[in-house]
Amino acid sequence: MSLRTFIFGVLFLLWTGAVSQADVLFTHEEKSNEFMLGETSARTLVGYTGDVKYADKKTRYESGLLKRFFGKVKTGRNTSEFDLKANTVSEVDWANRYVYVYPIANISDPEWHRKRSPMIKERRELVEQRYEVSPPQISFEFSKEPETVNGYSTKRVDIKLNLETTDKKKNAKSLTRITQSLWLSTEVKGYDLYTNFNKALSRKTGVNGYRLGLLGDLLSYYPQDLASIEDDLARVDGYTVKAKFLLEGSYIQTFEDKPPKKTDKVFKDETSVLTRVQEIPSLDSSLFLAPESFARKKIK
Repeated sequence: MSLRTFIFGVLFLLWTGAVSQADVLFTHEEKSNEFMLGETSARTLVGYTGDVKYADKKTRYESGLLKRFFGKVKTGRNTSEFDLKANTVSEVDWANRYVYVYPIANISDPEWHRKRSPMIKERRELVEQRYEVSPPQISFEFSKEPETVNGYSTKRVDIKLNLETTDKKKNAKSLTRITQSLWLSTEVKGYDLYTNFNKALSRKTGVNGYRLGLLGDLLSYYPQDLASIEDDLARVDGYTVKAKFLLEGSYIQTFEDKPPKKTDKVFKDETSVLTRVQEIPSLDSSLFLAPESFARKKIK
């Protein structure tokens, strides 16, 4: 072997090693307390490999009431696959042994979502006539000092969203308060793969990347255009090492002959922590795939 051939071979190995990107598997542990459901715990696996993202969440409903009702701890599982190459989304219905597959473009089609959750025209008109929804109020607070969480240096951001709905028939108001706190880090292994995939998904669907990413839950309550908060959203940068999601509500009814009556409730209080990151040569897709015996059904 000539020296020139040897050097070329070394450079080729270095180059291919530099551009190849390992798959990544994130593990999150979650604790939640929800109105009516009580305490739950969950483990979520999120895997990225090339043009595919997998997500699998296994939940344990640990409320004493549910234990007595079912005779044991009730469990649930939600699994999905986003395939950018096939342009499909697959969702596994573990209870009924089905895999539902639909075009990835449907994510951004409001009419398609309405068909999946139908509301008859007369009922929709009744709701629109009875209720008046005020524009949501949203604010961002960015911590100046870094915080160390599970060994990562993180930046904390607290996002608050307030919603107000007026029931014109009952002369009452419903106030919804959502607080999402995120501890973010760009030091997490696999961060580039995570970022590149979500950018590609945003381009495919035409949906703003923030609605598809870590702020998806909060922004689902914010139907307005995101242009007015784009600068703040751009500062929400990094992978979520820790997250807290708090959903509170108040119902205020006014009367002509007595003082207003106010009822406060906490509907959801959830904490999620990143506990493990694995960079691996090839992700084991069997962690997420349903058995071959499950029926596959395409949804248009």
